[in-house]
Amino acid sequence: MLRKLLLSSAAATAMVGSALAADLPSRRPPPVLPVVPLFTWTGFYVGVDGGYGWQNVRETGIAGGLAAYQLNFRASGPVGGGHAGFNWQVNQFVFGIEGDVLGTSMRVNAPFNAFLFNNADWRSGVEGSIRGRIGIAFDRFMVYATGGVAFETFRLRENFLFAPTFADTFTPSRAGLTVGGGVEYAFTDNWLARVEGRYSDFGTFNNASVLVPGLFFRERVTEARITGGLSYKFGYAAPAPVVARY
Repeated sequence: MLRKLLLSSAAATAMVGSALAADLPSRRPPPVLPVVPLFTWTGFYVGVDGGYGWQNVRETGIAGGLAAYQLNFRASGPVGGGHAGFNWQVNQFVFGIEGDVLGTSMRVNAPFNAFLFNNADWRSGVEGSIRGRIGIAFDRFMVYATGGVAFETFRLRENFLFAPTFADTFTPSRAGLTVGGGVEYAFTDNWLARVEGRYSDFGTFNNASVLVPGLFFRERVTEARITGGLSYKFGYAAPAPVVARY
């Protein structure tokens, strides 16, 4: 009888101890939850571009200080090259700087001018720019505006009917302003695709004729282009989200 009483008391004590232990706070660390890295636009990137461009050229012939004639023509053709830049994301805003260099083949042969019996053969050359960028990011999709300074070389050949074997040839280089915008999407953490449109204004400049002393060709050049691009963004360690511990 005494033995049964002792065994019953021990069993009851064990049950009460287990119940009290269950009510005590656990000393084990909280479970580690998987951390999913956040996408960020911050980082260096390089890429390629390709598209199509149009240049509006207004040529005025200046003879003896007076406007002798005026021609308006449009050059067009494909463009392509590369770009590189850096983005810095702050909350939803993305700030960056970018440079690009493109080869262009926009060209046109203007009709003969009845006043001086000459025509213009116009071609664009190498174009580049240095621009700032500002965008609003919606996770992996971004809308941005861009603007800065553009540089371009041109080739102008003035042909004369009265001197078919001779021509005035000029290769001016110009700097101007460029503005535009586009959309960009990160389809992986490193690969980005974009579509961009830009407008550039290279101002007005004069070229003095060698064949006709006192004659100047005054050019006014603006440009519009649309390009698509593919960029590779180098890895950047985004800050991990803060996990509260209880």
